[in-house]
Amino acid sequence: MEIDAVFKEIGEFGPFQLKVFLSLGLVQIPLAFQQMQNVFVGADQEFYCKTFDGELVKGCLVENNGDSIKKCSSYIYNSSFSSTVSQWDLVCNHAYLKDVVQSVFMFGLLIGALTIAPLSDTYGRLKILHPSMMIQFIAGLCSSFAPTYAYFVFLRFLVGVSNGALIVIFTLLMEHIGAPWRGFCSTLYSVFFALGIALFALMANYVRDWRILSALSALTLVPFVVQLYWLLPESPRWLLNIGRVSAAERILKGIALKNGRPSTIEIKLKNPERSKEQETPEKKESVLLLFTHRAARCMTLIQLYSWFAVSAVYFGLTLNAGSLGGNMYINIALSGLVEIPAYLVTIYTLDSFGRKLSLCCVSLIGGVSCMAILFTPPEFTYRITLLALGGKITISSAYSVLFLYSSELCPTVVRNAGLGLYSVFSRIGGIAVPLIISLGTIYPNSQFAIFGALSFTVGILNFMLPETLNQPLPETFDDLYKKTSHKQRKNA
Repeated sequence: MEIDAVFKEIGEFGPFQLKVFLSLGLVQIPLAFQQMQNVFVGADQEFYCKTFDGELVKGCLVENNGDSIKKCSSYIYNSSFSSTVSQWDLVCNHAYLKDVVQSVFMFGLLIGALTIAPLSDTYGRLKILHPSMMIQFIAGLCSSFAPTYAYFVFLRFLVGVSNGALIVIFTLLMEHIGAPWRGFCSTLYSVFFALGIALFALMANYVRDWRILSALSALTLVPFVVQLYWLLPESPRWLLNIGRVSAAERILKGIALKNGRPSTIEIKLKNPERSKEQETPEKKESVLLLFTHRAARCMTLIQLYSWFAVSAVYFGLTLNAGSLGGNMYINIALSGLVEIPAYLVTIYTLDSFGRKLSLCCVSLIGGVSCMAILFTPPEFTYRITLLALGGKITISSAYSVLFLYSSELCPTVVRNAGLGLYSVFSRIGGIAVPLIISLGTIYPNSQFAIFGALSFTVGILNFMLPETLNQPLPETFDDLYKKTSHKQRKNA
């Protein structure tokens, strides 16, 4: 039997898959805490400069009679919370160091995407996920006790690298459920991360000391990660693709029992290609085939651009939450909660209209919404806010669909490595955001025109790719070639 046919027999989304979904989804919450941490841990604070003659001056260095410049002997902070800014005086000439922390964290995510995902394709999902989560906890907890700024930055880098396990978690989820449920689970999976953003803002509102907040962020990992050790089996799809057919069959039989299927059900996986080579070492498929294989090349280039563009638009619009004024904690919480309606609508569109059409439509709508801001007079702030909100909702939906769509387009043999490669371009898109936003200071609202153009082109380009709704996951590159050839014959 093909493995997708096996899932139809043992249950494509039974009690076992529900537990897996909740287990992996809940892990998203503490991982979101880590990604959002610098928003509050590194928050700016109102401060006064105490000069050597005892004078208090609000802000940075000031000129005296237009000639000499008074220098600060120390800084006095006037805020209801503490942060790394007050801990290490990251103000004035050292203010840029506050943003360096987030840049280093994002660079760590990039390194994690390059290393963790390919390693899990080679050594197994769980063998890489478990140590990654342990590093996340240890580095996160130690960062709350960091004695110096340099130690803190290094530890945040390690947290970023281990946070790259997000890709492995998503892949595990997709490989444990049947095709008809992948859209539903993929979309609701994103809701947990949005809730994590809101819950972290709530926690930060009550925990105003940055060291305690950082420690709590790490400690929340413990109950969510511990359950991964006893609940999750290895991916049967991965086991099948490395030739461990009997181990895959054993796990599938366990899933059948937990789903209440008859204990007499017989599971015999069909794997003729590997059965011929049982006594020889397995040939490892390279992620470079995504660029050299004729059936994968166009798909890969479009997907790389899509991840770059969607990430740039998503993070670009999210950064606006910090400049809205008012209560910082409420603004950040709302920036997470506003994504939930988008995900709920996406659940319906994914299975009703398909992955491709859902991604293309929300990208096109988001692009038009963002570009419309360029033609909106600056005094119409309410209209600009609504258009930006529309862009945020649609791009959140696009991000959710893109995760699922890319995982279904990639063959199992390089699925983690492929998603890791896409994630790298996603991080590059995030890195480009400050440069794009800075254009708004030169040409008002020009950044929204760029965000709109990026989103719009994603919608156009993905029309060239095939639909994956209710289709079996491609296991090898040959599966991609067969589907492409079948589509060409059908069109002919």
